[in-house]
Amino acid sequence: MAKKVINSIPSVTEIVTAMQTVSPITAKNNRGTSYESIARSYLLRTVNQLTNAQQVDNKKLVYVHDIAQHINQRYNMGKKWYTWLRDNYPLYIMITQGNNMNGRATPSEVKSLVSDRELIEYRMNENFDSIYSIPTEDVIDISIDMKSLANFIMRTAMRYQTETDGVYKHKLRRNIAHACEVLDCAKANGGVLSCEYSRSPYGRIYMRGVNIQNTVSSEVREAALGKCYKYDIASASYAFRLGYIKENAPDIKTPALIDIVENKARNRKVLATQCLQDTNTTLEVKIGLIKKALNMIGFGAKTSSSFGAIKDIIWNDADRVRFVNHPLIVELKAELDQFTELLKEEIPKATAKRYLNNSTRYSQSKFESYVYQQMETVVMQTVMTQTKTNVIMWCHDAIYTDKCEGVGNLNYVLHQQPYWQYANFEEESITAWTNPTFLEQEVQHKAFIKAEEQRAEQVLVAE
Repeated sequence: MAKKVINSIPSVTEIVTAMQTVSPITAKNNRGTSYESIARSYLLRTVNQLTNAQQVDNKKLVYVHDIAQHINQRYNMGKKWYTWLRDNYPLYIMITQGNNMNGRATPSEVKSLVSDRELIEYRMNENFDSIYSIPTEDVIDISIDMKSLANFIMRTAMRYQTETDGVYKHKLRRNIAHACEVLDCAKANGGVLSCEYSRSPYGRIYMRGVNIQNTVSSEVREAALGKCYKYDIASASYAFRLGYIKENAPDIKTPALIDIVENKARNRKVLATQCLQDTNTTLEVKIGLIKKALNMIGFGAKTSSSFGAIKDIIWNDADRVRFVNHPLIVELKAELDQFTELLKEEIPKATAKRYLNNSTRYSQSKFESYVYQQMETVVMQTVMTQTKTNVIMWCHDAIYTDKCEGVGNLNYVLHQQPYWQYANFEEESITAWTNPTFLEQEVQHKAFIKAEEQRAEQVLVAE
């Protein structure tokens, strides 16, 4: 069959008809998975990958191996149906092939043959339940607010239609895709998302597969949780380091660390404005970049290198130079070096290597990450045992509760722990997403009431 390039998603019926032509089903070979199931799996898995994909310029980063490994059926003396489907009903063009060497997958760079608009419509209107399975071992169960998440998907789709900024449009597309995945998995499990998890050697719990901890934006996570309260430790890694310095060497001056901990919002805005002058984006996005860069510095990223974590966040060379040479960053780095020296005195390299189990090449920054994450885990577990309300989700240095806990009790518990006396919880009330139709009706009702009040006032004036 001649290859054909398509600009829309084919139907399952169309593909099955072509498969029958290539390898007709007979009484002898009418065994195994149906052609309909194979075709549907190919379409659903490919569309899901394209809709979830990160966008780099005009290319998408897609884990092709994840599609291929689930379509392993064969025909005509061992030929792979996946290869035939990919070649005859392609939904993308391969640019750079990824790999799955040593179990560590890297994405392929592809150019989608289907528009994002059509991908979103297909993802929202087709049933994707068949490509997911519910894990049963080593899971954390999280109750999902199905109405809130469904309303989030609808309203995000409405925003997508009118959004003009290309980068933000791609973010909205991925938010819709991730929210749909969570909704599908929770729907198949009675409104509960069962997330596989493992504990890292550094102490943190990380979820795998479809989850709302580390594969989705905070918008999707909070839409999925619905009405709740979020409590997270402000500038947690810096607050811990500040507490460690003050407890072990109280005479050391730490003005930059104190400023970062106590005035994080102001400092992020100042750094974004003064440093990211050539990065062409909104102030909100710039502040987000500064937040990420500060987090990386807090975990040992080098400011003197022209490569590495800081460059991955601040791409523009001039902006990056302005950032690493800003007086606040220079002073901050000097104070963090003081933390490093104090930690080395307490835990020499030979001992530190044993903590890391010699599993990887030793670096001081890795060990400092280990120390911080171990301390973070212990303090959060302690805090959670003292909450008066129900903790519905734990996410590193943050927890979500079903009712208002208040920061007073949490901060009291936090400040009793070694090295956390400068840390404080921040509270955020999370609201469930409402139906956009109801929202529109509410707006119209309020406008009607206001108009009636204005007419009544005019009548009174006339009288």
